[in-house]
Amino acid sequence: MSQRSCDQTLALMKETHPTSNLIPKDFYRAKKIVSKLGLTAKRIDCCVDGCMLLYIDEEMQLKECKFCHKPRFQMQDIGRGK
Repeated sequence: MSQRSCDQTLALMKETHPTSNLIPKDFYRAKKIVSKLGLTAKRIDCCVDGCMLLYIDEEMQLKECKFCHKPRFQMQDIGRGK
């Protein structure tokens, strides 16, 4: 979710709830509150068909899904005019 969409969602929630709510005003304030929880983010990949999640640290050596044997990544051409 982008920062802008988070700000818009929070604004909508603040608008539709009673005035005494404690919903943060924007992304920055929400992030500041959540950061105190000590949660960490962990990046994961997914099989191109979505049948298996591949954690970056643990299964980095796997190049294909264990179930359907399709590639871990869907290669994309990056360049001008594409």
